[in-house]
Amino acid sequence: MKTSPHSASGCLLLTTFSVMLWASVAVSQTTNSPPMLNPPPVAAEPSPFVKLNVIVTDAAGHSGLEIKKEELSIIEDGVPQTISHFAKEDWPVSYALLMDNSGSLRFLMGTIVSTGVALVSANRAGDETLLVRFVSNDKIETVQDFTAS
Repeated sequence: MKTSPHSASGCLLLTTFSVMLWASVAVSQTTNSPPMLNPPPVAAEPSPFVKLNVIVTDAAGHSGLEIKKEELSIIEDGVPQTISHFAKEDWPVSYALLMDNSGSLRFLMGTIVSTGVALVSANRAGDETLLVRFVSNDKIETVQDFTAS
């Protein structure tokens, strides 16, 4: 299973935002401020299930391997966990290409450009690419914002 870098960072951002939101609610309840019009929802019971997105790789770091549920184990604090649902999902990928135009790689520019073209050409439906070039520390520009393939 593959996961999007945006979804991983989005999950961290959402978690951070949730923690900050709950912290601000706790602080606001300790002051004499008026009650919130729309308080955040509170789960009646915590879910016994945890959704994990994983990327399976071989010893060389290549992904895209086909595995079965029986070949995967989840261990938390030394205790094996039961896998109740197992499915393969292909997620869109969002990534940035950074092009070094400083001149230090001038002799490799042809190879760098052709590699970038090959990478972008391999995009699947839903994949997004951002292209940034830099010449020096103070000259960095976005050539192309995230675009879906």
